[in-house]
Amino acid sequence: MSRSMRTLVLDWGNTSLKYGAFEGVHLTDSGRFADPTLVDLEPWIRGQKVEHVVAASTGQTPEPFLRNLQGRYTVFLIDAHTQVPLNMGYSTPETLGVDRKAVAVAAAMDYPEEWSMVIDCGTCITYDLVAPGQRYVGGAISPGLAMRLKAMSAFTARLPHVELRSDTFRWPGQSTNDSLWTGALKGWQLEISGYVNETRQEHPELNIILTGGDAPYFESTEKLGIFADPFYVLRGLNAIYGHHARTK
Repeated sequence: MSRSMRTLVLDWGNTSLKYGAFEGVHLTDSGRFADPTLVDLEPWIRGQKVEHVVAASTGQTPEPFLRNLQGRYTVFLIDAHTQVPLNMGYSTPETLGVDRKAVAVAAAMDYPEEWSMVIDCGTCITYDLVAPGQRYVGGAISPGLAMRLKAMSAFTARLPHVELRSDTFRWPGQSTNDSLWTGALKGWQLEISGYVNETRQEHPELNIILTGGDAPYFESTEKLGIFADPFYVLRGLNAIYGHHARTK
């Protein structure tokens, strides 16, 4: 595909806008904005020679931004009602978040006849399981790392709020702040490891993909045979768009 045929994929999350430029299925450029406006993004879009824009929101969609975008580009919106190339085994598919659909589609495309689990470490941790035959079978949602730290302060009278830190946990914690950080981070890591190990007992050849902004805090990817891909949601959104472009 020529450079003039690039597709820009936008994902509004709870804390930032993530973007990726694709040539077919190949991601050629990516990044994120903390609080973007079209003025921020449009020079980059023009430089990428984008023809199509794919927009999805896993947080709150900024409607003025979207209207301006639609006035200048051909925009394909992905929302809860967008059909996806999955055999859905979820009892309430209309409630399944766009981000969860996207990573499930990406896994189904990468491993169509194998079991896969995608772990997305964002505001919440989501676990999504895809079976052979591109069948989505369900998953789990639990508090993310920052949410755990915030909850311990919000729901107690005396515990302080601890921000995300760059250092690893120290066991045993030598201060209240260290103990809060150790409890949140180690509990978060053990939860992920637990899901991986338990699911692998049932599906030994399970493919595991780790993504999301907090994924670097998980230190056992190599030990547990986990494939890390920070752009898996973007890849899935691009795959959903490609499916609709081929079938329309």
